[in-house]
Amino acid sequence: MNYRLLILAGTLGLFSLGCQHFDDFEDVETIGNEAEYAIPLLHASVSLDDLLEKLDKYTFLDTDSSGLIYLRYRGDVVTKTSQEIFENLQAALPPGILVTDTVFSLPLTTPDGIEIDYVELKSGTLSYVFGSSHEDDMTVKVRFPQVIKPNGTVLEFNHTIDYSGSLPPFIFPPIVLNYDLKNHKLIADDQGNLRIEYIALHSNGTRDTLDNFLISLSGLEFSYAEGYFGNQLHDGGRDTIEIEFFETWTHGNVYFEDPKIFVKVFNSFGVPTRSIVNIFDIYTADGGILPVQSDAIEDGIDFDYPSLPDEIGQAKITEFSFTRDNSNIDVVLGSRPIALDYDVDAITNPDSINAIRGFITDSSRYTVSVEVELPIYGRSSAYTVVDTVDLDLSNYEDVEEMEFKVFAENFLPLNVDVQAYMEDETGAVIDSLLSSPQTLIQAAPVDDDGEVINPVKHVLYVPISGARLENLRKTKRITLNAAFSTFDNGSKSVKVYADQHVNIGVGLRLKMK
Repeated sequence: MNYRLLILAGTLGLFSLGCQHFDDFEDVETIGNEAEYAIPLLHASVSLDDLLEKLDKYTFLDTDSSGLIYLRYRGDVVTKTSQEIFENLQAALPPGILVTDTVFSLPLTTPDGIEIDYVELKSGTLSYVFGSSHEDDMTVKVRFPQVIKPNGTVLEFNHTIDYSGSLPPFIFPPIVLNYDLKNHKLIADDQGNLRIEYIALHSNGTRDTLDNFLISLSGLEFSYAEGYFGNQLHDGGRDTIEIEFFETWTHGNVYFEDPKIFVKVFNSFGVPTRSIVNIFDIYTADGGILPVQSDAIEDGIDFDYPSLPDEIGQAKITEFSFTRDNSNIDVVLGSRPIALDYDVDAITNPDSINAIRGFITDSSRYTVSVEVELPIYGRSSAYTVVDTVDLDLSNYEDVEEMEFKVFAENFLPLNVDVQAYMEDETGAVIDSLLSSPQTLIQAAPVDDDGEVINPVKHVLYVPISGARLENLRKTKRITLNAAFSTFDNGSKSVKVYADQHVNIGVGLRLKMK
């Protein structure tokens, strides 16, 4: 998080010395004699918006109509299409069908419970062969009463078999080869079957049967289907939302008054569907894993869906919010979360009500998105973050004393205490920059509603001389500790708005040898 900008700007303007020579400073004022100088280093107005603007790609800064600031963390969008269900429908129509009677019924069901009432094909081919063992000329009509051609008529074929006088019986060559089923419809009969009928007539008009009647269906692709689609499990996959706010936390407490986790589902499947939550855990900065607990996790979230017959082609949106009223989210998101780990699947027809008939199209899909919302409305007590920056002041041997003056006029209900530790090239602590932690910015007071009453001004002086200055010249890195507390050390919740800011000025007094 970018609180380090505030710390650097306020307490450690001396880092400017690491990249500039003394003669480069503008507006240098001589004090008393030529060996003492006053240097203005910084004057700026900084809002919390400014401090939080550089966030990772999954983090978004938002405000409501009142200007209250929200942090939003979003995961990847999970999308599932109708391809999986259509693949299962293909299994309901086997590629090879042996017709054993003049009226043959093929059940339009699958072993996993799919029942097809009606489908529209966008591609596919049909072919069949049969044999005749009759020593007679035969006329054959093959009819598919549940297959409707694009012109609305039933699919049927007529054939003539001329007996050649040879024995044994022969197998008739393929009758229909690669018949195009594009834009044809399959409509199941009242028993849920696809019927295949044929009439084989002798030359005298009497009926008979055929031998080795085999039908082949291949390359079937569906554009639309109605029926009962059973319990189809859709694997949503696993994702993690990184929560950047706490990534540099070391200790202290933060409580958000009204955090939320939003689940949004866009669904154009015309089928009852329910979520199955396998994992919904919060990872904390101290290494803990806390499960989000809610009836919605145990029971699942029902997705709204378009229904037959008037909503074909439409999509429905389901929005569900985990709040402190329906879950333990205030506890788990008040425990310094650094990530939300979730794995959510979906199952169709979760209650297995066969009477509910649904539909899917080749463009049907559902998408699931998850978002964490943290309002900057709450309280904090000694919420401490740590950052480290490189420093090299070995070339400034002529400086005998230095003193920083930090002036802050704060419109934010946020108090900032700082300390900095000097480290050598091995990371060993040499000294502290301050004799003890100091208040850099004092929190503005708030009323009973957590609203700032008036700004507050604060001045901090940081003198550095003697052994501490010598240690600073040996320093290669400085580790910064900043402790953030809301007004009155986090005793009440406060609100932070986008237009609130802190005016900060930093000056440096140098005394040369």
